[in-house]
Amino acid sequence: MRFTPKRFARLGLLIFSCIVLYIIVNVGRHKSNLDTFSNDDTNEQLGPMLLIDDFETPEKHKISRSGPGEGGEPVETKPAEESKKQEAYSEYGFNQLVSDRISLERSIKDTRHDECKKRKYPVDLPKASVVIVFHNEGWSTLLRTVHTVLLRSPAHLLQEIVMVDDFSSKEHLKKKLEDYTTKLGKIKIVRTTERVGLIKARVIGADNSIGEIIIFLDAHCEANKGWLPPLLERIALDPHTAVCPTIDFIDHNTFQYKPMDPYIRGTFNWRFDYKERSLTPEMMARRKDATQPVKSPVMAGGLFGINRLYFKELGQYDPGMYIWGGEQYEISFKLWQCGGQLENIPCSRVGHVYRHHVPYTYPKHDATLVNFRRVAEVWMDEYKEWLYDRRPDLKSVDPGDISDRIALRNRLKCKSFRWYLENVANDTVKTAYEPLRANGAIRNPASNLCIDSMGRRSGNVGLQACHGQQGNQAFQYTYIKEFRFDETCFDVHDYVSGAKVDLFPCHEMKGNQEFEYTKDKKIRHLTSGMCLSAAGHNDYPVMETCSSSADQIWELTMSDMSDIPPLYRKFMSMKKHLAIFILTALGENYITPKVCPDRAPFKDDSGEFTSPGSPKGYLNNTRCTWDFEVAPLAKVQIIFKDFDVEPSKDCAYYDYIKVTENCDGSWKAVTSPAYPTKQTFCGNLTVFNVTSNCGRVRVEFKSDDSMTGWGFNASYKIIRDKQAPKITCLGRDCNDTQYEIAENDVQIDCRAEGYPPAQFYWTKHGGSLPFNKRIEFNGTLRLPKIKESDTGTYECYANNSQGSAKKTVVLHVYERCTCPKVIKTNWYSLPPYMNEQNIDKSIFKQLLEEIFSKCCGNCSNGHGPSTIDFGNGAMKNSLVEVKDSLAAPDTISFPIPGKKDDTEYQNSFKFLSIVSSPGIAFIVVNDEPGTSARAVFKSVLGGWPVLLLTMIMALLSGMIMWALDTWNNPDEFPRSFIKGTGEGFWWAFVTMTTVGYGDRSPRGYFARIFAIIWVLVGIVITSIFTGVVTTSLTAITLSTETSLYGTTVIAIQNSTEYKFGLNKNAKVTGAINLEEVANRLKKREFKGALVDTYVAGEVKDFDDPSLRVSKIIDYDSHYGIVFGDESGAPLAKSKFQTCMADYVSETKADIFKRVESLTKPLEKPKDSEAVEKSSGLFDADSELFKSSVYTCLGMLLFLAACGIIWDYGYMRHWRGHSELDNLEMINGPKYELAKVNMDVMDSLMEEVQLFYNNWNRRLDDMLLRHEEEKTMVSKYNTK
Repeated sequence: MRFTPKRFARLGLLIFSCIVLYIIVNVGRHKSNLDTFSNDDTNEQLGPMLLIDDFETPEKHKISRSGPGEGGEPVETKPAEESKKQEAYSEYGFNQLVSDRISLERSIKDTRHDECKKRKYPVDLPKASVVIVFHNEGWSTLLRTVHTVLLRSPAHLLQEIVMVDDFSSKEHLKKKLEDYTTKLGKIKIVRTTERVGLIKARVIGADNSIGEIIIFLDAHCEANKGWLPPLLERIALDPHTAVCPTIDFIDHNTFQYKPMDPYIRGTFNWRFDYKERSLTPEMMARRKDATQPVKSPVMAGGLFGINRLYFKELGQYDPGMYIWGGEQYEISFKLWQCGGQLENIPCSRVGHVYRHHVPYTYPKHDATLVNFRRVAEVWMDEYKEWLYDRRPDLKSVDPGDISDRIALRNRLKCKSFRWYLENVANDTVKTAYEPLRANGAIRNPASNLCIDSMGRRSGNVGLQACHGQQGNQAFQYTYIKEFRFDETCFDVHDYVSGAKVDLFPCHEMKGNQEFEYTKDKKIRHLTSGMCLSAAGHNDYPVMETCSSSADQIWELTMSDMSDIPPLYRKFMSMKKHLAIFILTALGENYITPKVCPDRAPFKDDSGEFTSPGSPKGYLNNTRCTWDFEVAPLAKVQIIFKDFDVEPSKDCAYYDYIKVTENCDGSWKAVTSPAYPTKQTFCGNLTVFNVTSNCGRVRVEFKSDDSMTGWGFNASYKIIRDKQAPKITCLGRDCNDTQYEIAENDVQIDCRAEGYPPAQFYWTKHGGSLPFNKRIEFNGTLRLPKIKESDTGTYECYANNSQGSAKKTVVLHVYERCTCPKVIKTNWYSLPPYMNEQNIDKSIFKQLLEEIFSKCCGNCSNGHGPSTIDFGNGAMKNSLVEVKDSLAAPDTISFPIPGKKDDTEYQNSFKFLSIVSSPGIAFIVVNDEPGTSARAVFKSVLGGWPVLLLTMIMALLSGMIMWALDTWNNPDEFPRSFIKGTGEGFWWAFVTMTTVGYGDRSPRGYFARIFAIIWVLVGIVITSIFTGVVTTSLTAITLSTETSLYGTTVIAIQNSTEYKFGLNKNAKVTGAINLEEVANRLKKREFKGALVDTYVAGEVKDFDDPSLRVSKIIDYDSHYGIVFGDESGAPLAKSKFQTCMADYVSETKADIFKRVESLTKPLEKPKDSEAVEKSSGLFDADSELFKSSVYTCLGMLLFLAACGIIWDYGYMRHWRGHSELDNLEMINGPKYELAKVNMDVMDSLMEEVQLFYNNWNRRLDDMLLRHEEEKTMVSKYNTK
């Protein structure tokens, strides 16, 4: 090799770099301030202590159950349900269809560390109020949160659950929710009058709580075992501590419950993206035990607990923030800076459903931006500019009035944000300022398109119309020539024309992430020499050969670089970048490796493998494993070459290689003869080898987030010693006795160790092997469709060139029984079909025992007769709960409603009808006493217009009669208008009613003609009024049937009656059980109830005088059983089910008689509803009737008393005085004077009458002469 000046320069640079590297390695690593951020526990005691298992919770009294999702297992939807699934996602953001199938109190795995289960907690802890905010939440997810909190919380520590409804619009979250939660107890529902968002709603919940401690939970959580005491203990020890449970993951599609790492801390980057960091090995090593809290710079936000008074002292949440977003930063910064602290509690576990998307919109579209701006302005001091540098869109947002928040910070004497970064978040947040060359959109002027991340963190970038809103189009061009989006960078793997630009985690090692923005506005990839192009205005940019094309011109918003020192990154992260510095000096560039190799375990006799990215170097935060699985007696020798891994003192915490073997069931480290004390390897080592003691080996490679190296090359070979075979395993589970069931396909394993590999053959003692047997090369004997006659002793032989071995196994083949030994049941109480009070008298119990005895047989050569287990948690509370457990194996579910000819249930399970019902009883509530009488009274009052018209016409006819007859009949119709009209009204009214007393009658001709007309009119008017009353009576008595159409009725949820009501267009509400049906019907919440006739006759709740049977509806209603097994299971086989169906068909008459003897079906009432209603018009039990009778009797007695008092009091006294006065008058002078006066009066009356008669005669004569004179004058004038 010829040394040129350039090569000498590079060699000198390399030597200098090695010296610097030696100094840095020996000086030691930078030590962060984490020592001040310790996880010290406390030894304080708060009184008597108990294990979590000893706390009294409702879950301790729950019976274990089976069903969808139990144990936190996933629940899958079928392809046919895809449309319903998508509807659920659209409405709720997760698979509500699956959630509704899972029990509200499903069991989940206890995901706590074993040490948490052994730790004791104080009994007397402060009580907690759990605040749950919801807006249009799904029914089952919301109530599962409530149920699991009640189920798994010690009752004496749970003060209440405060549910805050943030103006939900869904009907199931209104009265239905209130009625449901009332039964649970300890629940308070608070509703907002407008949409206020999560932040303000939580404040409302806190204000309405009374517990000493507040626990905030989201509305789609599941509390795990022992979740509450660990949280309360920490706050009880220090009221200025806020605590967060470990948040486990619940899959939004399958609702699978998955445990998460409890040893993490929350943090953020300078775009305000929430991040989580695992504890470093150093921090884990300093921890005393697994139960210690982990102090966290930032909380996740949704789930945490805090002392209620301290929460109020801290100003609660910022009232100027909207909806949600950023509140976790505000409360976290405030806690740390103002004297509090934040801890994650590993021993408290709460599962959380992470939505696929947010299913609702926000009233304020820029809510999160406003919240971020308020947090930055109030709490981040000068560091807010770092945030604005990465998020320039925040600068244009109006934060609103923040004076009260600043005053709060001053009043609490809070520390600076610099203190927070240096003492709390120093190891999780970058605290060195990194200025940018450019920040903002990358625009191609020719197409007016901008590069867009497309909302991804991996994959290729795209091209979209420039929108100027930052977001997905906000990129940073750094001083090491990266184009950065959050923590990902532009990365080019393929150096060909048309290559896409990917987003890949930034490694700050140049290579394929180094781009130059040239003076002529091109973006040139330095490693490939190609330029970024809009590529004919496609939907993504590509790399092309650099040219003058307008597609390669890009506009960036450049930063002012005049004040930035050109070596601003000098010595910053020097150890991490020193290798890159050396590579650059030697003219090499780093190429980003793809991923760790993903391959099956090595099984060949020899081969090679390398670290990812070798020989160019490996990435930070990389974990790779290589597995070897060969013969147990073999050994694996691994030879490492070109070994360069970041050095450290113990090779334990930074980058390292570790080789382990599993020879006895546990993994143990394998050392190297060259380094016998090392269990892990790092640094720059010479060639060394590691040899295992067995054939199961694993090589692990790990790198941390700092300095890297070139990696390693390795080769391996399998070392085997020749030896005779030794049979190490024979039979299932290596047991020398194997039990099987006839007709199964059976394999008997025979495993032998030895080299060369053994050859195998089998024999059967006392007979020959089955003709269809098959012996595989690995020694396995396969016997398809075995029979009971195949029972016997089988012997395996293993031979090789070094020797042979043999061993026997006993095979027992039992009869294949038609049914399992124990047939499990899944039922609910529905008398008389199944009656929990008298289960032996239940129809289904008697019939099923008889039917299964016939079809299952004795199975004497198997497990014996089958038994049906009706206990051990088989009974459920409702049909809905029974349906949740239909799929349980070896289980039958009943009584399930269906139709006579149904053979399938829910398109998934086999159904067999057993019992037919005589029909559906429509039970209604009797009218309250006096209802009919009140209706009549109202109808009479309702006829007031006719009555008023009658009175007016009678008065009018009286006036007309007076005018027509007063001259002819002045005695009966006086000529005075008032007196005459009154007499006329009396005549008209009695004539109209056809009473006709005769005391008034017309005399004149015209008056009599009018009287005839009025009589006819009166008949019509009277008939109209009478008709109104009669029609009302008829309508009341003839309204005999309540129609189902549009009527509000109640029935058992999802029962036959429920579906029947829906088919008849009734407004049906589902109930959980019959007791609820009867009680709500008696409360008159519904017009009627639909109940099976047998059931209604059996349940005493319906034997109530306030209820009556309206009608018995003839309907094809049957009850049967559902087989829960999948195809192939004993109870699902067609032969068994055919047996059952045939037996039911053949014994139909006997079954009917059996049912008839066990039931008392409800009968129709003897009298029709019309008869009952007509007889009830004047019901003696009616309050109206009673009040009328009592009023009349009272008035009768009062008037009778008044009459008696009149007769025997005043009138008797008055008669005595009158008689005495008359007697004195007769005997005295007054009598004579009165007699004279009477005589004078009679004489005067005669004179007056004589004068009247003479005057009338003279008047007639004068009128006659006047007429004669008029006639004469008329004749005279004519002449």
